[in-house]
Amino acid sequence: MATDKKSFLLYADTIHTVRKLTDEQAGRLFKHVLAYVNDENPTTDDILIEVAFEPIKQSLKRDLKKYEKIKLLRSKAGKASAASKSENKQVLTHVKNVKQNSTHSTVNDSVSVSVNDSIINKKKNIDTSFILPDISFKEIVDQWLLFRKELKKPFKTQKGVEQFYIQLKKLSNNSPLIAQQIINQSISNEWQGIFELKASKPEKQEMAR
Repeated sequence: MATDKKSFLLYADTIHTVRKLTDEQAGRLFKHVLAYVNDENPTTDDILIEVAFEPIKQSLKRDLKKYEKIKLLRSKAGKASAASKSENKQVLTHVKNVKQNSTHSTVNDSVSVSVNDSIINKKKNIDTSFILPDISFKEIVDQWLLFRKELKKPFKTQKGVEQFYIQLKKLSNNSPLIAQQIINQSISNEWQGIFELKASKPEKQEMAR
């Protein structure tokens, strides 16, 4: 498993296989699973344990691939957000300095337009040129814009981003924490839209290593 992954999913329907084992075999199977997720490469001479473990092993591999993909997307979103912050800070500082050195409003207006055009041109590949009224949601929205770009379904208009922002605020009840969870939910399921948070499903049990 991934070195920084501290948990895994054991699906509830595994019970149909485990019920066919003795209590001793079930215990050995559980130890076998724990050894596997801790990268101990366990082996067994018991054919029943081997057969029972195989579907569990395949589901663990699928979940690991999904985890790695989500981790990569979040890393890209975080880097894009950091780059956006740094670039915006440099541009604002430049505009402030130009305004302080200028005594004519027409010159200020010209510089502001020029700088804004430069921002838009530089950020054609990333949707950070869109304007949001609430800075507390900006990093979260940036993650979603980058994810949509990865899906080759980028937002193309300011109006579209504004409508998405309104929907996110409504679904999260204006909470950045809940908004982040909503974004994570859609990214992990590779949805093109956002939805209310799902309640934990009883058929999945998360077990900590």
